[in-house]
Amino acid sequence: MSEAQNQGGISAEEAAKARSALLELISTPTTGDAGDFEKELLPTPENPNPAPASVPVPEPITVPEVPAAPSSGPDVTVPLENGVSSIESDTYDPNRKITKEEAEEIRKGEKEYREALAFVKDAIAPSMMRVDATKIQIGDVYVRSFFTYAYPDFLEGNWLSPLINWDVKFDMSMFVYPIDSAYIMKYLRKRLTELHSERSINADKGLINDPALEAQIQDVEELRASLTRGQERYFHFSIYITIYGESEDHLKKLSNTFDTLLSGRNILTKQTFLRSEQAFTATGPFAKDEVGVYRNISTRGLSTTFPFTSNSLSQDDGILYGINTHNNSLVIFDRFRTENANMVVFAKSG
Repeated sequence: MSEAQNQGGISAEEAAKARSALLELISTPTTGDAGDFEKELLPTPENPNPAPASVPVPEPITVPEVPAAPSSGPDVTVPLENGVSSIESDTYDPNRKITKEEAEEIRKGEKEYREALAFVKDAIAPSMMRVDATKIQIGDVYVRSFFTYAYPDFLEGNWLSPLINWDVKFDMSMFVYPIDSAYIMKYLRKRLTELHSERSINADKGLINDPALEAQIQDVEELRASLTRGQERYFHFSIYITIYGESEDHLKKLSNTFDTLLSGRNILTKQTFLRSEQAFTATGPFAKDEVGVYRNISTRGLSTTFPFTSNSLSQDDGILYGINTHNNSLVIFDRFRTENANMVVFAKSG
């Protein structure tokens, strides 16, 4: 008899089986306690020849094969053992009818959107608005709009600079409508024929030449030549201005000042009688010309309307020095971008 049989009462073969069973238990993931298992494998006086415990193995789960969904077409329903599974295709089917749950969800979303939109409108809307023949009252602010209807024969460059630098609150909008050159050439030919006929009639009557008539003929001929060479284009041009006042007297005072600013340059304006609301919309950020008052202008005259200069000193990047008292604009300047970075500031002490 071997030494192992004398000490433990088991043979070497049985001990090897016990060790292999224990190693199998350790390698198998389990949440049970291995202490009882070890007790069953170890020999005791009551059980000198213990049999190795069998480790339960979970039964495999069989899953039925599901056929692949088609690449296009309507939804496919595949039956399974424990119910029905719907496999939806990636493509959108416009003919598919929505369910009651989806329709209810859409109606709920639309309701929330309308309620939020109404809240935003109520938040930004003024307390009251009254439209009169010559003005609009928005809360405590009085609004009046103007349009230009006549320009001088010659417009100097930057003629809108006095208006741009005006130290009041106002809105201005410009509408430019390009006109087909062929249509303008036809109109100018007709107009030139009328002017020449008028000059011939005056000559037959023995009247002296009219300087205004000669100037019109010369202007039309020059414009025809420029359009033919492609040097000029013709446009319909509109300018609308809306001013704001704290009271009716203040609004009247601003209106007189506005007329003085432009009439000094032979630019005539009128109030938008009975069209205050349309003119107020035209000067807003809506790009809508609901007034429709325009004048003919060429490229040369149109180029003078853009205010390239003003009494403001503002750059894209720089240091904020203060506020311009002439037009309440910000003074933003970077002196290190200039040729000489030295600077002197004149201001009141204190």
